[in-house]
Amino acid sequence: MTTLQQLLMQMRAALALRRPSPEQDAAVLLLLQQQLQQQSRRQTQASLVLAGPALTASSRWQRPLVGAGALLTLLALAFALSLLRLDRPAPAPDLGYLPLVSAEQWAQVQNGGEPVWIVPTELPRERLALMGLPYDPARAAEAVRADVMLHRNGQVLAVRFVQ
Repeated sequence: MTTLQQLLMQMRAALALRRPSPEQDAAVLLLLQQQLQQQSRRQTQASLVLAGPALTASSRWQRPLVGAGALLTLLALAFALSLLRLDRPAPAPDLGYLPLVSAEQWAQVQNGGEPVWIVPTELPRERLALMGLPYDPARAAEAVRADVMLHRNGQVLAVRFVQ
């Protein structure tokens, strides 16, 4: 009975007899190198044909085109950056509210520092005078529709009159 080791040794010897000679290895290697060189030449020729006159143009045309392309790229970049204006915050939209608090508190409200509630309500017309707004004393008993901006603690921050 033969062991696994003996079988492997016999197969090794049989494979060594079937191995190609060094001359055959060299011939195959040379043939593969020639095929690779031919293939790379064909690809280079195909790219030249596709590129056409762009690769054969004289350098006197290439330099101005490269310079113009670089200039246009810089101009486009400058234009895009001027549109972004990252250094300036967007101004808060004027929603028509009349602030009833200090300038610091109102700036904090406009910057979105804390949540506020907008409550629609009706105020007596005589309140317009207390806010320094003109009103008709003959209509003092009538109500005026308004939106009141309230802080979460209940403080009235601003008022906007609605018609």
